[in-house]
Amino acid sequence: MRLFSYSSYKTSGEEWLGEVPEHWNVCRLKRICRFEYGDSLDSESRILGGTAVYGSNGVVGHHNEANTVAPCIVIGRKGSFGKVNFGYDPIFAIDTTFFVDARYSNANMRWLYYLLGWLRLDAVTKDSAIPGLDREDAYRRFTPLPKKAEQSDIARFLDHAIDQIERYIRAKEKLIALLEEQKQVMIHDAVTGRIDVRTGKPYPAYKPSGAEWLGNVPALWKVRKLRQCVKIVGGMTPRMEERRFWDGRIPWVTPKDMKREIVSDSSVRVSKAALSDTTLRLINPPVVLMVVRGMILARKIPIAWTSQPVTINQDMKALIPTSDMYAAFLARTLTAAQDTIALWVDVAGHGTRRLPTECWRELIVPIPPIAEQTAILDFIETEITRINDANKCARREIKLLREYRTRLIADVVTGKLDVCEAAANLPKLEAIADGGDETIPAEPDSQQSNITLHNEAPPTTPGASS
Repeated sequence: MRLFSYSSYKTSGEEWLGEVPEHWNVCRLKRICRFEYGDSLDSESRILGGTAVYGSNGVVGHHNEANTVAPCIVIGRKGSFGKVNFGYDPIFAIDTTFFVDARYSNANMRWLYYLLGWLRLDAVTKDSAIPGLDREDAYRRFTPLPKKAEQSDIARFLDHAIDQIERYIRAKEKLIALLEEQKQVMIHDAVTGRIDVRTGKPYPAYKPSGAEWLGNVPALWKVRKLRQCVKIVGGMTPRMEERRFWDGRIPWVTPKDMKREIVSDSSVRVSKAALSDTTLRLINPPVVLMVVRGMILARKIPIAWTSQPVTINQDMKALIPTSDMYAAFLARTLTAAQDTIALWVDVAGHGTRRLPTECWRELIVPIPPIAEQTAILDFIETEITRINDANKCARREIKLLREYRTRLIADVVTGKLDVCEAAANLPKLEAIADGGDETIPAEPDSQQSNITLHNEAPPTTPGASS
């Protein structure tokens, strides 16, 4: 689907907008629509029903009645001010929002939705202690205005094009999720001996491990309880008021530093005085670090390893492995056993989650010969690099698709591209009741759009005139 510019343009009178199609008008937003205030409706006052309740950031619940007609545009007034949402059914807009429906605008609602999204109303606000959208400021914004029939063409085209772009994005997001799943399965199979990484096949013989999570392990591997192959060291927090404890260069690792599988530094450091005048200990590498207390345990068990001398706070444990196990291999193994370790998490006072040492230290872990641990770690590193590269590529494509979506909407609603002919050639769409000519996409089909832009101008950025 090839898109071209209109045949003739005129100046809009607004420097930020530039030229608009010859037959379009330029007017202030107040001539196109009126922002109506939403109504107060706290969560305790809602009666369960099938009507979506919209706040400034989208759906926040349900109620048994609506205060709009369909379709409806909801604009954040406080909180996520300027954020634009669309409802195909009657909804209840609460008092942190403005809304626009057919009672407050004669425009095509889908066209108006795209226009308001492009206008970046989150940048239109008066300085105040509580930032929010001032509708009088929004009303003063100049905007291009095509005829109603062309609004419908624009809405129809953008509905179809954005649907295709969203499909591509969802496909990439699904790929990323599958790659992450593949990574976890690969690590699990490698550290538990499901496959021999040197051959890509199972080992010739296996034996029971005695652990449900581990199953059978290669016959030549050892299995031990964790407490038999590590020394467990706890951490502490020096007195916060002692400034001399906090002006050093020694990493003091806390749960917020455990965002990577390899910890090389920390956001806070301590001094040698903290080591000499308190019970805080310097832990020499190689060592595995694990979070054993904190709300983060509700989601995962942060596990990492380090090759740097570190100290840790009281919410952490350090596991110093014996000479027959690499710290990196132990960390990979504990990560593979996440689901089992998570079963030991309990809730202490004030809702704090903790992982009792007396439980997880009994975990049975595999210990391959050192040469095999080296081969396994090398294999995992190679595979992770490959998977991460594929993930980065997919994320980069998602970023480009989102940038393209933003540019496409900007170029279409400002008349940089003529989509009327393209809209006429789109698959049949279903009409919705809006006094006539408005459209929404029918059920998705397998047809994909191949849209080629023939103007290379950068995305249009809306501005304001006084």
